[in-house]
Amino acid sequence: MRERSEHQTRRPGDFVRRFVGCWIAVTVSFVPPMVNGGEPAEVALWSFRPLERPESPRVRNAAWVRDDLDRFILAKLQAAGLEPHRDADRYTLIRRAAFDLIGLPPTARDIDRFVNDPAPTEEAFARVVDGYLDSPCFGERWGRHWLDVARYADSVGRLWNAPFTYAWRYRDYVIDAFNDEVPYDRFIVEQLAGDRLPAETTHERRRNLIACTRCPTSPASTAPAAGARCCTRPIRTWR
Repeated sequence: MRERSEHQTRRPGDFVRRFVGCWIAVTVSFVPPMVNGGEPAEVALWSFRPLERPESPRVRNAAWVRDDLDRFILAKLQAAGLEPHRDADRYTLIRRAAFDLIGLPPTARDIDRFVNDPAPTEEAFARVVDGYLDSPCFGERWGRHWLDVARYADSVGRLWNAPFTYAWRYRDYVIDAFNDEVPYDRFIVEQLAGDRLPAETTHERRRNLIACTRCPTSPASTAPAAGARCCTRPIRTWR
């Protein structure tokens, strides 16, 4: 019986830890050092700093403040010699929420329900926001930003516009990840090494495999992602 190689006996967790560690090390190495008074300073990325609770600033017009976050906003406005605008009406609020969260205007029924809701505005508006967050359109609206980062495309582009027949699977994976509130670290690991992650069900196994297929879904005018293992055939890079 042939003995397994070191690669075959290696646990998936070990591989993921090493892969992510190398990715972070390479990423940080490209961060330029901050400069303070012309002298290089220690690199201190905000994402690696410990969480702190700053002291709430003192402000004038305290009646406008509803929570501590408002104090920071009002302090910046007053420092610039500005005052906050009057509160938006309900029609404006629901339009802002709809365009921000689902990328579409609110329906006439949604507007009528919110405008005529007898509950206080904050309570009624919270229900509106929760409804949009639960909508499948939320993932479609916000997942597209990640698809831009991953250079997603449905076809090769340029002169030879051949379609990627199954690119929609990765697109739907991203949309579902946003709608299912997948943690960001898990979201990244799935795309870096989804084919090496353990899975309890066939559905989860397929989902992990789809997550790491982003490399062949980029336009041919850009190079595929480095280190991708999801495509077994060579990908031609157009110049």
